[in-house]
Amino acid sequence: MINSESRILKLSVALYSKAKRVCPAYSSKFSKKTYTQHQHLTILGLKKKLKTDYRGVVDLLLEMPRIQQEIGLTKMPNFTTPCKAFGRLSKLVLVVLLDLTVPDLSGTYGIDATGLTRSHISKHYVKRCKIKPKSMKTTLLVNSNSQLIVGVHATTTRKHDSKIILPVVANCTNRIDILVADKGYDDNKVREALKSVNIEPVIPYREFTELDKLANYKLDKPTYHRRVLNETVNSSIKRKYGEELVSRKWRNQKKEVYLLCILHNIERQLSVIWIGFQQSRGLLSWGTIVFI
Repeated sequence: MINSESRILKLSVALYSKAKRVCPAYSSKFSKKTYTQHQHLTILGLKKKLKTDYRGVVDLLLEMPRIQQEIGLTKMPNFTTPCKAFGRLSKLVLVVLLDLTVPDLSGTYGIDATGLTRSHISKHYVKRCKIKPKSMKTTLLVNSNSQLIVGVHATTTRKHDSKIILPVVANCTNRIDILVADKGYDDNKVREALKSVNIEPVIPYREFTELDKLANYKLDKPTYHRRVLNETVNSSIKRKYGEELVSRKWRNQKKEVYLLCILHNIERQLSVIWIGFQQSRGLLSWGTIVFI
């Protein structure tokens, strides 16, 4: 139990310190200045980490005086306060915060999509209206060595993968040497665009002709198989934070996706630091494989 509390404390401190570098303390000069945006972001992160609702996270925070002290929280907010703060929060703040959680890494990257459930809807309403709510299609650009998320794209439409890949990669072209993707991203225009910015695409062809089969036979299999690390990241996020987006509005649901990626990156870095500390103290051998 002590280890779990310690991890939550480290996560809270790391998220609070990074939030202070991204946004001002108050969103307006006319703010009541009771709580800062940094405190709101930390509470929102704890809500996703603890898999609870706004009432639950406020109740749990009452029993966490160390976290209150670290984030400078002298007065407990009402549960509606972080809810309204999340609605006012700009998506741009989360985009910059996500970029801040990633060091300047080069090498092999992988891109893949997964679905997150949009659960905040009445099953009776769905049945009566005969509608089927679509999941949030989330595309993640992941560094294969560190398993950190570098780029995110979220949409409620069924846009084809080949139309998503280039906008996601556009902001990270200076980091990527090799980009690995599955057949869903098979498009010659995509390959040409990646090669024009010195990125080597490792994308198999859909096999319509003998030439396609020959190209897939010559594909760099060891590099392509690193794509499974994207599936690892997808699975890790869903296991740690849940696969449901609970916000009502789709704009807030997209912000939830960014918040999940930010939490994943921070926890991933904290886990690597902790493993390195154990290895340096001789508590963990250097050849040991640790699953986070």
